[in-house]
Amino acid sequence: MTFSDQESLKKAQSANVMIYGLKADCHEVVSKKVLKGKSEIESSSKIFVGGITQSTSKDVLQKYFANFGEILEARILYDGNTGKSRGFAFIVFKNKESKQRVLEQKIHTLKGKVIEIKQYQSEGSLNKKNSEKSQKNRKNADSQKVQIEKMPGLSGIASKADS
Repeated sequence: MTFSDQESLKKAQSANVMIYGLKADCHEVVSKKVLKGKSEIESSSKIFVGGITQSTSKDVLQKYFANFGEILEARILYDGNTGKSRGFAFIVFKNKESKQRVLEQKIHTLKGKVIEIKQYQSEGSLNKKNSEKSQKNRKNADSQKVQIEKMPGLSGIASKADS
């Protein structure tokens, strides 16, 4: 859907839109080039919010996190099949300082429930960390294998990894 102005887009993004009984997530669609630049900026001021209740709305999130600074975006993720909240959201602040204030506070409670706040990690950074962890594990396994082969009386014995 294309909007003629930013105000109409913002109204649609904040509205509860239901299609065939499922909640639709309305957000701006941009080109990959714009998205890449936008995601780099956002990741420095974005947080993950976990453990929110099914009834937590975008307005409730915005109201709570506005106490820490200006919010550019609040997005609750919904199950595509059921239309129900998946129990987590992302908040993008206008600046890093607001994000830091949220992270410095140890306990956050929303709608009577303690919620989990984490620094946002993009899929790319998660994949890189997992890859680095796998490489480290392989190096450790290779190191252990070499040490076993050098032990007196164990030469010629294959490890489980070799079989």
